[in-house]
Amino acid sequence: MAVSHGFHAITIVGAAILSTETIPTNNHGGNLGYLFIIAMTITSFHYPASFLGDRGWRISHTVGMYYLWLAFVYSFSKRLNESLLIYLPFVSLLIIVIALRYLVRVFNQKSILKHELPQRRD
Repeated sequence: MAVSHGFHAITIVGAAILSTETIPTNNHGGNLGYLFIIAMTITSFHYPASFLGDRGWRISHTVGMYYLWLAFVYSFSKRLNESLLIYLPFVSLLIIVIALRYLVRVFNQKSILKHELPQRRD
């Protein structure tokens, strides 16, 4: 994912340099998304990840992925009026994926709780 977004960022910067039109620079949400991608890519290697620790790495990557998920849901949802046939499958898929992730988390928590309870000996 980082490689494809890297190419996308290079293309956007290249278009901005080569274009004679004014390109909006107030896309703070998109810029933050690219910062998350850069940070998650850097911390995916052992040495930089060691500075965060396991818990810090897990939190930063979870927050980053949820932010990117939300950015795509928002971006595609805005375009539903333009073409329902094109964007509805993407929005639906993103919502289904987050629902499945939630269900897996709930199932795993129930499974963990069931296994952690001490067995009663009579």
